[in-house]
Amino acid sequence: MKWIRIGIIWFFVWLVISTLYAPDDYSSITFLISDLATDYHPYDYLMTIGFFGYGVIYFIGVYEMHQKKIADTFLISLIIVSALSMILLGIFDTNYVSNDIPVYNRTLSLHSVFAGGQEALFITIILYHITKSLDKIKSIHMLFLVLSIFFSIIFLIVDSIGLFQRLIFINNGLWTLLFFNKFQSKQKSA
Repeated sequence: MKWIRIGIIWFFVWLVISTLYAPDDYSSITFLISDLATDYHPYDYLMTIGFFGYGVIYFIGVYEMHQKKIADTFLISLIIVSALSMILLGIFDTNYVSNDIPVYNRTLSLHSVFAGGQEALFITIILYHITKSLDKIKSIHMLFLVLSIFFSIIFLIVDSIGLFQRLIFINNGLWTLLFFNKFQSKQKSA
């Protein structure tokens, strides 16, 4: 499980580094994370490293999960698709220069399909956890699911898409770091 967590941290570190080197007109509130990986950004390779590294690290995590038999085939399959999707996000960028196009019109690009797919995968993974979980941990999974869906809906209707995309990443990343592959609360020993 450590590799899945390392993948989230890897992506976050490269996001911070790439943001520090972003062009002056880049705003984290109005522009997408993926816009940091476009040719418009003079250091576009920084965020691209984040996307590709995340995918590769997730593949390592999937291998570890399979070897240790700590997840079933369905969950492993979802993580494989997530890793592949992140790599494809790094290949197909967002056209930062034409970023004044409303987000609902940008959904026609391959990049947007893979980005939306990432969120759909997260929702599927967390729903899987909810169906398999017991007691308090189920409520925690449900809280993160509701927040993810809420931020996703707001993302689609506001101009501050960068802000809400980052809130989605923070929510989903925290859940992955703290609750991924956890299905019950720790029981006190008798």
